[in-house]
Order: sequence, then C-alpha cells, then structure tokens
Amino acid sequence: MVPEKRLQDKNQPIVDYHVHSTLSVDGKSSIVDICRSALTMGLSEVGFAEHLDLAEPIFLNYEMYTTAINKAREEFRGRLTVRKGVEVDYQSRYLDAIAHWLDGKEFDFVIGSVHFVEGKPIDLGRVDSRTLSSLYPGYCREVILSVESGLFEVIGHFDLISSFTEISTEAKRKHVSRVLEALLDSDAHLEVNSRGFREGRKETVPGTDILRDFFKEGGRKISIGSDAHSAESVGSGIRESLALIRGLQPPGLELLFQA
Repeated sequence: MVPEKRLQDKNQPIVDYHVHSTLSVDGKSSIVDICRSALTMGLSEVGFAEHLDLAEPIFLNYEMYTTAINKAREEFRGRLTVRKGVEVDYQSRYLDAIAHWLDGKEFDFVIGSVHFVEGKPIDLGRVDSRTLSSLYPGYCREVILSVESGLFEVIGHFDLISSFTEISTEAKRKHVSRVLEALLDSDAHLEVNSRGFREGRKETVPGTDILRDFFKEGGRKISIGSDAHSAESVGSGIRESLALIRGLQPPGLELLFQA
C-alpha cells in the first residue's frame, strides 16, 4: 500500500510524480539534470515514471534505471526526495506480460496509462480526428480494465484522448461515469496531469468537469504529475493544477505519498 497524505493548502510541498528521463525512449534529459531542475523549480519530490511498452522491444533497462536512481538519491540526499516509478503502456491483450515483467521488480509507484486502442494510437499526429472519436468507448473500456487489473497505484492522464479530438459531452458522460465508478471501487489514484498547462490549454488531464464529478462521487485519491520529458519541463503546471483542485474544494483529499 502506498503511503498517503492529505492535500492541505497553498503551502503544500510541490511534487511531480510523472517525469521521464533518457531512460525512456522519448526522454531528453538525464536523471541528474532533471533532479537539478526540480530543485531549481522548488520541488520537494520528483517521481520518475519511465516508459514500459510491451508492444515494442523493451527500451527500459531496469538494472541501469535502479543504479541511476540510487546514485541520484545519494547525490540529492536531504535536498530532494527521488522516487522510482514506471509508466506502463496498458493494453489489455498484454496483461499477462505486464504482470510478469513487473513481478519481482521494486518500484515506489506504477502508473497505468492507455495510449493505444485496438492497436491504434490515441494522438492526432498518427490518427485522424474522426477515428479518435470512434475509439472513445474502447478507450474507456481499456482504462477500466487497467483499473480492474489491480496492477497500478496510479491511473495516468485519463481522458487524454479528448486533448486530440472533440467528443460531445453527452457521448462522453456514460463512458466517463463507468471509469469513475471503477476508480471509486479500487485503491488506485487518479492522476491529475498538468501537461495541458504546458501545452497552452490551461487545463489538466483529466479536465475540470471530470475532476468535479470524481470529487462529487467521493473520489479522494489523486496523484500529481507534469508528464515532463526534459529537465526544462519538470514541475511545469503543477502549481496551477493544485490551484485548480483547491478551487473545486474537495474535502479530505489524499495525495500520493504525502502524509
């Protein structure tokens, strides 16, 4: 069980639990450079979440990752808490392979994120908007299956697909409600991903409407992450995301790792 802490006020320590280094296939900065940037940004904790995609040849070297994290913990001891996580690209057809790969490995947290539906990527750069809209029900089913797998402490950037295509509120409502129901029946934390602020949308992923419904239905467990892939982006949008959450005034909110 991951230790938790209640989100308090504007003096809450600033943390970022979704960062990628060069140990991810698309990372641009080393773990050490990211830690230095985190200190400059005033963060008290940084959580690395290196990519694991079992649909492709595995890029992540677990032993190298562990060594790099241990060195960073020693170098930044007393100044910055460094956490070792992994972001799994969840596809239900690879469930057994994911469970097998995670078995016996030590992580502070594991994020489950859906990036593909029926083998199709959910970003607009590779799939047209109409196709993305048609994938929404399947996307939500995959997210539900990721929650129900019990493998993940955190469900990553739910509703990211809506960042790339317009989906009507009515079309989304029943699917979103089922995802939130699954989350509420689990021990998983819903990630509030701040990438939207970095990308100019002034919104988190998931957005305000989904967060409001999550809190209204009794959801309390959240995680905060920037989805940074470079030292320059570490912590970006985190303060704005915390302000947005406080504006929704959820009582008794629990933030991953903060006690």
